[in-house]
Order: sequence, then C-alpha cells, then structure tokens
Amino acid sequence: MSTPMLKLIWPTTSTSFLERGAALLAGPAVREADTTGWTTPAAVLEAHGLDATGAGSVDLLRFTPTPVTRVSTPAPGSPTFVAGHENGFLRGAGAMIPVWDVAPTEIPRWAELTRLHADGRIEPLSTYAGPALGWRRKGSGYALPSTTIGVRAIWNGDEYHASWVDASSIELVAVAEAAPDGFTEARPNVFRRIVDASSCARVFEISLSGIWNGPHGSIPCTIVSSAPEGTAVLLHVDTARATAIGALALEAGVFVRVVPPSELSDVGGTTTEWEIPAAKAWQSMPPREVADLLDFWAQASWPLSREEVHALAVERFGWTTELDRGTEYLMNTVSGFTTPDVSTIGAKNALVDLGLDLSDTVREITVESTALIDAAFEAMVEEIERRWGPAVSRRDKGTTTATWTVTSGARLSLNRNDRGLSTFIQTPQGIALDKASGYA
Repeated sequence: MSTPMLKLIWPTTSTSFLERGAALLAGPAVREADTTGWTTPAAVLEAHGLDATGAGSVDLLRFTPTPVTRVSTPAPGSPTFVAGHENGFLRGAGAMIPVWDVAPTEIPRWAELTRLHADGRIEPLSTYAGPALGWRRKGSGYALPSTTIGVRAIWNGDEYHASWVDASSIELVAVAEAAPDGFTEARPNVFRRIVDASSCARVFEISLSGIWNGPHGSIPCTIVSSAPEGTAVLLHVDTARATAIGALALEAGVFVRVVPPSELSDVGGTTTEWEIPAAKAWQSMPPREVADLLDFWAQASWPLSREEVHALAVERFGWTTELDRGTEYLMNTVSGFTTPDVSTIGAKNALVDLGLDLSDTVREITVESTALIDAAFEAMVEEIERRWGPAVSRRDKGTTTATWTVTSGARLSLNRNDRGLSTFIQTPQGIALDKASGYA
C-alpha cells in the first residue's frame, strides 16, 4: 500500500518521538482519504471508540508506507485486533472507516506529526527525515537507528540502514567511528549517502519475533530494539494481561516491555524483500520538445492565474494535477523524469514564475553523466537559438544558464548543473514584481 495514511498518536508516543527521537510505528492506521470528517479532536477519538470528553487536541501521524512496510487487515493477536478493531473497521459507532494493521517498523521518511486542535486548527509539530537526521524540530531528541526494525540495504557488499528518498533513490545510513567513502556526516558517528536504488544488491526489512520466558510465563513477542541494558519487545497479549505484566502502553493494543536478552527464546525472522527495478538510463527532454514547450509559454496570454496555467498545461501537454490538503499542484507525469513536480508561483492572481526539470536527476556524478548532460544542454540551446536568436549565457557556482527575453515580456532560461537540466520561466508580471522590489 503506497497511499498516504493517518494514525492517531497517543501522548506517550508523541513525547517519545519529540523528546527522545523514537521512531517506532506499529498498530492501527487508516487511509487519509477516509478521514475527511476528522475536523476536530472529538471526531477522531469518537471514530476510534474513545471518550472525547474535554478533548482539546489530538496528535496525528501522516505517512506513506514504504515498499517493504507490512500493512494488512487486523488478524487475531495483532495490535489493531487487540485495540478493538477486529472487524476491520474503526470501532467507533457509525465510523465505518476501514482500519489496517501496520507491523512494527521504523516511521517512513517525511512522515508528518501534527496536532489537531478543538477549533480545527492543524499545528505542525515535526517531520521525520529518516534514520540519519531523525525528527526535524529544534530541540528534538535523537535516537540511533534500531538494529532490529527498519529498512536495510546491501550496497557494494556492505549492509546499511536505509531510507527511501524517492522512487528511484535510497539514503544509506552508517553508524561508525569514521565516514565510509563517499558518505557525509549527519550527526556525530552517523553518516549518510544517497545512491540509486537500482545499485543496491538488496533492499529489505526483517521482522524478528520470539518468546519471552519471564516471570509471567511464555509470551509471544516482536523484537523492536536491542541494547546491552535490555531488549525492547512488543508483547502479543490483551489489555488485561499487559496491565498485569506492567508493560508500557504506547497506545491501545501496542504494549512494550524491556526484557533481559537471556529470557528470549525461539527467535526467528521474517524477511520482506523489495524487488529492485532495473537501472534506468538517464534521459532528458528532446531539444525540439523543449523549444515547443518554451514557445508555448512565451506566447501565452499573460497575465494568467496559477489555476489557468494548470488548466492550460493539462490540456496542451497532458500533465496532471494533484490535490494535497486543499492545494492543487502541477505534475509533469508525461516525461517520466526523477522529479515530476512543476513549480508554479503566483501573486495576486497572476503567475509569477514556472519551473520544472528537463531531465532525470543524476545521483552519482561521473565523467559519463557529465558528458550526457553537456550534450543535451548544448542541443537544447542550439534548437532554441534557431528560433529566438543568441542566448545570454552565465556561469555561476557550477550552474550554466542560457536566458532569452521574448516579445511577450517573459524571460525564459535553461539551467545546467552536474545533477541535470531544468527550465525557469518568469512571466512579465514576475519581472515587474522583481523590478518593483529592487531585484531586477
């Protein structure tokens, strides 16, 4: 499942995220698209079958499961089943919202923790930026990546913690005294490097389970972290037994206890593998297509609003729009480049500028990749110069820019750096705004 999901986060867990840097994700979650009625804390709590009396706020985690996150319907013994959602729907009266069980894992990169207040206001709390950087909030604690849960990758013969950056690239994370070759320091003794996903030999996640043979009998469990002072396990028990054992309830159905490693037996693992896609050859937009694209926007009837530009792009180029939290975004889904996002910035109902990639993004800069980018850039400039005449060229800090100002008053530029190619289109209204602000 790769659809955005929402999860109610209890205060204990929210505190562990923000103050201690924890990143354990487990238990019930729902599809974001099914939560349009969650406009107040009371609506969220009532949907979960919980008492909403006096609820001033609730915390919610918005995340997109990774390709190896195990999301399933609630099964007997799972945290979601134990929490009372055994029929596959949140147990609140009249909710009828499908609920899913997320097997214990690390929070996916770019998950957002927010606080929903009684007046409907949504307060951003923090964003999880992966195991190398942790929660991106001033003063947040940091915890080293778990040695037992979370994504792993085998790259150049070595195993690393891993985190998806996008569909085609993965961040490798090493915890070491010194940086491995090509890695940069994220935190003391924590190093990271972004590589093409296709260059990994394996990308996977292992779920370790076992039996805790403690003073309360033999209890099935999932191992969620391991340290010399003890092993943290998620206990597969009901609420009454968890209370009797003295387990910490992170939320309904999610009970954690730190136990001596010597009391664990029958430890075994289940591996979820990601089918790594074949390496994709670097590609760029053909020069004639680039020139046609710029011609279209050069001749547009400016001023145009952001919404009008989106409608024109969908009609002319077959691009698409996506709605995220009430805001529409434009995407070039036709070219299939690494980053399909099209930036459209507007002011006072008039678009100011538009920008998009004209090629894939290079992750590993090589002599060969640089030669490909150079050749594509030169061909694009040559094609456009045949139509509009010589460009004004500029080189600055590793970026080469070729710019044309056209009769409509718009300014269009091609940009080249060692990562790829892009275009930036500034409308007459954008140029006027710059002049009025003293930037031009």
